[in-house]
Amino acid sequence: MKIKTGWNLNDLYYKSLKDPKIKRDIDAGEKAVNTFVKKYTGNKTWLTNARALAKTIVDYEALILKSPSTPMMYASYRKELNAKDKEAEAFMNKLEDVYTKRGNKLL
Repeated sequence: MKIKTGWNLNDLYYKSLKDPKIKRDIDAGEKAVNTFVKKYTGNKTWLTNARALAKTIVDYEALILKSPSTPMMYASYRKELNAKDKEAEAFMNKLEDVYTKRGNKLL
């Protein structure tokens, strides 16, 4: 009996780095961050009101779920499978820029 020793990322994540699901996931994350930023820019009640803070935390936790890290995980796993995968490395660098800009918006 032959035992599979390789990872099958296609079933877990995406079919390739050009899979349209990646763009959808990135766009969904961007939309979620923009909605959160719009809601809380200028609204500082969460700094002085415990209920407002609790609501902000719930919204932030929901934001984390709406902006999946699966595109970065997929590229990273591809790179782990093949250290010479330049396409995955370039994609990871591009995503780092996207995620850095998102983080800056949130700050």
